[in-house]
Amino acid sequence: MDSVELKEKYDALYNAAFSEIKNEGLTLDRYLDDPKDERKGLSLILQPSGAIAENVELFLSDARRIEPELYVQPIADLHVTVMSIISCREGFDYRRIDLKPYIECIAQSLCESIPFGLQFKGVSLSSEAVMICGFPQSQQLEHIRNRLREHFNTSNLFHTLDIRYKTELAHMTAIRHRMPLRDCSAFLEFIQRYREFDFGTMTASGLQLVETDWYARAKNRVNLHDYRLEI
Repeated sequence: MDSVELKEKYDALYNAAFSEIKNEGLTLDRYLDDPKDERKGLSLILQPSGAIAENVELFLSDARRIEPELYVQPIADLHVTVMSIISCREGFDYRRIDLKPYIECIAQSLCESIPFGLQFKGVSLSSEAVMICGFPQSQQLEHIRNRLREHFNTSNLFHTLDIRYKTELAHMTAIRHRMPLRDCSAFLEFIQRYREFDFGTMTASGLQLVETDWYARAKNRVNLHDYRLEI
Protein backbone atom coordinates (compact mmCIF):
# COMPACT_ATOMS: atom_id res chain seq x y z
CA MET A 1 0.00 0.00 0.00
CA ASP A 2 1.52 3.33 -1.04
CA SER A 3 1.35 6.69 0.75
CA VAL A 4 -1.64 7.86 -1.29
CA GLU A 5 -3.67 4.79 -0.32
CA LEU A 6 -2.62 5.12 3.32
CA LYS A 7 -3.61 8.79 3.34
CA GLU A 8 -7.01 7.86 1.95
CA LYS A 9 -7.51 5.30 4.73
CA TYR A 10 -6.41 7.72 7.46
CA ASP A 11 -8.68 10.41 6.00
CA ALA A 12 -11.65 8.04 5.85
CA LEU A 13 -11.15 7.08 9.50
CA TYR A 14 -10.80 10.73 10.47
CA ASN A 15 -13.88 11.93 8.62
CA ALA A 16 -16.10 9.16 9.97
CA ALA A 17 -14.91 9.59 13.56
CA PHE A 18 -14.98 13.41 13.43
CA SER A 19 -18.66 13.33 12.48
CA GLU A 20 -19.46 10.65 15.05
CA ILE A 21 -17.69 12.48 17.89
CA LYS A 22 -19.29 15.80 16.93
CA ASN A 23 -22.80 14.37 16.77
CA GLU A 24 -22.78 11.47 19.23
CA GLY A 25 -19.73 11.93 21.46
CA LEU A 26 -16.83 9.62 22.22
CA THR A 27 -16.71 5.90 22.74
CA LEU A 28 -15.19 5.49 26.19
CA ASP A 29 -12.71 2.70 26.89
CA ARG A 30 -14.14 0.85 29.87
CA TYR A 31 -11.02 -1.26 30.35
CA LEU A 32 -8.47 1.55 30.41
CA ASP A 33 -8.42 2.03 34.18
CA ASP A 34 -9.55 -1.48 35.10
CA PRO A 35 -6.94 -3.09 37.39
CA LYS A 36 -8.50 -6.49 36.67
CA ASP A 37 -7.82 -6.26 32.94
CA GLU A 38 -5.17 -8.93 32.40
CA ARG A 39 -5.38 -9.33 28.61
CA LYS A 40 -1.95 -10.02 27.14
CA GLY A 41 -0.56 -11.17 23.83
CA LEU A 42 2.47 -11.43 21.56
CA SER A 43 3.36 -8.65 19.13
CA LEU A 44 6.15 -7.55 16.83
CA ILE A 45 6.56 -3.79 17.23
CA LEU A 46 8.82 -0.90 16.36
CA GLN A 47 9.33 2.21 18.46
CA PRO A 48 9.72 5.83 17.34
CA SER A 49 13.01 7.70 17.37
CA GLY A 50 13.74 10.09 20.21
CA ALA A 51 13.14 13.14 18.03
CA ILE A 52 9.73 11.90 16.91
CA ALA A 53 8.78 10.95 20.47
CA GLU A 54 9.66 14.49 21.61
CA ASN A 55 7.37 16.01 18.98
CA VAL A 56 4.55 13.66 19.98
CA GLU A 57 5.11 14.64 23.62
CA LEU A 58 4.61 18.32 22.72
CA PHE A 59 1.39 17.43 20.92
CA LEU A 60 0.16 15.48 23.94
CA SER A 61 1.03 18.34 26.29
CA ASP A 62 -1.03 20.68 24.12
CA ALA A 63 -3.89 18.17 24.17
CA ARG A 64 -3.88 18.01 27.95
CA ARG A 65 -4.19 21.78 28.12
CA ILE A 66 -7.41 21.50 26.12
CA GLU A 67 -8.72 18.39 27.92
CA PRO A 68 -6.89 17.72 31.22
CA GLU A 69 -8.60 14.37 31.78
CA LEU A 70 -7.48 12.79 28.49
CA TYR A 71 -5.52 9.57 28.71
CA VAL A 72 -2.35 10.32 26.78
CA GLN A 73 0.03 7.49 25.99
CA PRO A 74 3.24 7.71 28.00
CA ILE A 75 6.10 8.29 25.59
CA ALA A 76 7.65 4.92 26.46
CA ASP A 77 4.41 3.24 25.33
CA LEU A 78 4.41 4.70 21.80
CA HIS A 79 4.86 2.08 19.11
CA VAL A 80 3.82 0.86 15.69
CA THR A 81 2.43 -2.66 15.61
CA VAL A 82 4.24 -4.44 12.79
CA MET A 83 2.10 -7.51 13.41
CA SER A 84 0.02 -8.87 16.25
CA ILE A 85 1.19 -12.49 16.46
CA ILE A 86 -1.20 -13.61 19.22
CA SER A 87 -3.96 -11.13 20.02
CA CYS A 88 -4.33 -10.03 23.62
CA ARG A 89 -6.52 -12.38 25.61
CA GLU A 90 -7.22 -13.38 29.18
CA GLY A 91 -4.81 -15.97 30.50
CA PHE A 92 -2.02 -15.57 27.94
CA ASP A 93 1.49 -15.98 29.37
CA TYR A 94 4.54 -16.25 27.12
CA ARG A 95 6.10 -18.63 29.64
CA ARG A 96 3.44 -21.22 28.76
CA ILE A 97 4.46 -21.48 25.11
CA ASP A 98 7.67 -22.56 23.40
CA LEU A 99 9.05 -19.23 22.22
CA LYS A 100 11.95 -20.56 20.18
CA PRO A 101 9.94 -21.50 17.06
CA TYR A 102 8.16 -18.12 17.15
CA ILE A 103 11.49 -16.30 17.32
CA GLU A 104 12.83 -18.42 14.46
CA CYS A 105 9.71 -18.00 12.31
CA ILE A 106 9.95 -14.23 12.61
CA ALA A 107 13.69 -14.32 11.88
CA GLN A 108 13.03 -16.29 8.69
CA SER A 109 10.37 -13.76 7.70
CA LEU A 110 12.83 -10.88 8.15
CA CYS A 111 15.86 -12.45 6.50
CA GLU A 112 15.49 -10.46 3.26
CA SER A 113 14.27 -7.23 4.86
CA ILE A 114 16.25 -4.00 5.06
CA PRO A 115 15.83 -0.76 7.06
CA PHE A 116 13.11 1.57 5.81
CA GLY A 117 12.14 5.19 6.20
CA LEU A 118 9.00 5.97 8.18
CA GLN A 119 7.45 9.43 8.28
CA PHE A 120 4.91 10.42 10.93
CA LYS A 121 2.73 13.20 9.61
CA GLY A 122 -0.69 14.32 10.76
CA VAL A 123 -3.24 12.74 13.04
CA SER A 124 -6.29 10.58 12.49
CA LEU A 125 -9.23 9.64 14.68
CA SER A 126 -11.45 6.85 15.74
CA SER A 127 -14.30 7.30 18.19
CA GLU A 128 -12.02 5.67 20.78
CA ALA A 129 -8.59 7.16 20.10
CA VAL A 130 -6.32 9.68 18.38
CA MET A 131 -3.56 8.29 16.18
CA ILE A 132 -0.31 9.67 14.77
CA CYS A 133 -0.29 8.76 11.07
CA GLY A 134 2.70 6.78 9.84
CA PHE A 135 3.82 6.57 6.21
CA PRO A 136 6.48 4.01 5.23
CA GLN A 137 8.71 5.42 2.50
CA SER A 138 9.14 2.12 0.73
CA GLN A 139 7.34 -1.21 0.45
CA GLN A 140 9.49 -2.82 3.15
CA LEU A 141 6.91 -2.79 5.93
CA GLU A 142 4.29 -4.33 3.64
CA HIS A 143 6.90 -6.88 2.51
CA ILE A 144 7.67 -7.78 6.13
CA ARG A 145 3.99 -8.23 6.94
CA ASN A 146 3.38 -10.41 3.91
CA ARG A 147 6.40 -12.57 4.75
CA LEU A 148 5.14 -12.98 8.31
CA ARG A 149 1.75 -14.08 6.97
CA GLU A 150 3.40 -16.53 4.59
CA HIS A 151 5.64 -18.10 7.22
CA PHE A 152 3.10 -18.29 10.05
CA ASN A 153 0.32 -19.58 7.81
CA THR A 154 2.53 -22.43 6.60
CA SER A 155 3.75 -23.28 10.10
CA ASN A 156 2.10 -25.32 12.84
CA LEU A 157 2.36 -22.43 15.29
CA PHE A 158 -0.72 -21.02 16.96
CA HIS A 159 -1.25 -17.42 15.86
CA THR A 160 -4.00 -14.88 15.24
CA LEU A 161 -2.53 -12.88 12.35
CA ASP A 162 -5.20 -10.64 10.78
CA ILE A 163 -7.99 -12.27 12.81
CA ARG A 164 -9.40 -8.99 14.18
CA TYR A 165 -8.57 -6.98 11.08
CA LYS A 166 -5.90 -6.96 8.38
CA THR A 167 -2.88 -5.03 9.58
CA GLU A 168 -2.21 -2.35 6.98
CA LEU A 169 -1.58 0.99 8.70
CA ALA A 170 1.56 2.27 10.41
CA HIS A 171 0.07 4.51 13.08
CA MET A 172 0.86 5.10 16.73
CA THR A 173 -2.05 5.44 19.16
CA ALA A 174 -1.42 8.63 21.14
CA ILE A 175 -4.67 9.40 23.01
CA ARG A 176 -7.46 7.22 24.38
CA HIS A 177 -10.82 8.32 25.71
CA ARG A 178 -11.76 7.41 29.24
CA MET A 179 -14.07 10.34 30.11
CA PRO A 180 -16.49 12.55 28.16
CA LEU A 181 -14.92 15.69 26.72
CA ARG A 182 -15.36 18.97 28.58
CA ASP A 183 -15.48 20.93 25.32
CA CYS A 184 -15.96 18.78 22.25
CA SER A 185 -15.72 21.69 19.79
CA ALA A 186 -12.43 22.94 21.26
CA PHE A 187 -10.98 19.42 21.17
CA LEU A 188 -11.94 18.85 17.54
CA GLU A 189 -10.57 22.26 16.56
CA PHE A 190 -7.31 21.35 18.29
CA ILE A 191 -7.11 18.03 16.43
CA GLN A 192 -7.71 19.82 13.13
CA ARG A 193 -4.68 22.03 13.75
CA TYR A 194 -2.48 18.92 13.74
CA ARG A 195 -3.99 17.28 10.66
CA GLU A 196 -0.86 17.89 8.58
CA PHE A 197 1.73 18.40 11.31
CA ASP A 198 5.08 16.76 10.52
CA PHE A 199 6.27 14.83 13.58
CA GLY A 200 9.42 13.73 11.74
CA THR A 201 10.98 10.90 9.78
CA MET A 202 13.07 8.00 11.07
CA THR A 203 14.86 4.96 9.75
CA ALA A 204 13.28 1.80 11.15
CA SER A 205 16.05 -0.73 11.63
CA GLY A 206 15.06 -2.47 14.85
CA LEU A 207 11.98 -4.54 15.72
CA GLN A 208 11.04 -6.12 19.03
CA LEU A 209 9.05 -9.24 19.81
CA VAL A 210 7.21 -8.46 23.03
CA GLU A 211 4.59 -9.76 25.37
CA THR A 212 2.29 -6.82 25.87
CA ASP A 213 -1.00 -5.87 27.44
CA TRP A 214 -3.83 -4.42 25.35
CA TYR A 215 -2.39 -0.90 25.63
CA ALA A 216 1.26 -1.86 25.14
CA ARG A 217 2.20 -0.25 28.42
CA ALA A 218 5.97 -0.22 28.81
CA LYS A 219 5.64 -1.10 32.49
CA ASN A 220 3.88 -4.35 31.55
CA ARG A 221 5.85 -5.08 28.40
CA VAL A 222 8.33 -7.97 28.30
CA ASN A 223 10.97 -7.73 25.58
CA LEU A 224 11.45 -11.27 24.28
CA HIS A 225 13.72 -10.78 21.26
CA ASP A 226 15.32 -7.98 19.26
CA TYR A 227 15.68 -8.07 15.49
CA ARG A 228 17.97 -5.90 13.37
CA LEU A 229 17.22 -5.02 9.77
CA GLU A 230 20.47 -4.72 7.84
CA ILE A 231 21.40 -3.76 4.32
